Amino acid sequence: MRRPKEYPPKKIQRPIEVTPDLRRKMQELFRQVDGWDDMPFEDEQDDSIQVTGLSGNRVRDTRRPIRITYIPPGTDRGTKWKLALHQPEIEDIGYGMITELNLYCCSDPECGFRSTLSDMTCSRCDWEDE
Repeated sequence: MRRPKEYPPKKIQRPIEVTPDLRRKMQELFRQVDGWDDMPFEDEQDDSIQVTGLSGNRVRDTRRPIRITYIPPGTDRGTKWKLALHQPEIEDIGYGMITELNLYCCSDPECGFRSTLSDMTCSRCDWEDE
C-alpha cells in the first residue's frame, strides 16, 4: 500500500518549453470543445476531456477551471504533466502564442512530473510504500 511521504521533496518552478506534441493536442482539444461553459464538471462526469494523451475535466475553480493530465509520448504512465488552465490559455498553447509554461517540477532530474499548481503530488516522488 502507498501513502504520501511525511516530508515530500520541494517542487522547483521553472520554464518548460511547450512540446510540439502538446501543441497539437491542445489544438485538437480546442477544436473539439464547442462550449467550454457547457462542459460537465468533474463531479458530474469523469474525464470529459478525451484526446489521445490528454484527459481531464472542468472544475469549480474560476481562476483556471480546466484540469488536464498530459502524458508525453514515449514516457511511462508515471510521467505526467498536470495542467490547470483557462480556455484562452489552451487556445494560445495550441496556436503557438504560448511557447513556455512555468511549471513545478520534482527536484529529481530523472522525474518527468510537471504541474502548473505547486500542491499537486507526484506519484513517484511524493508517495512511498508502507
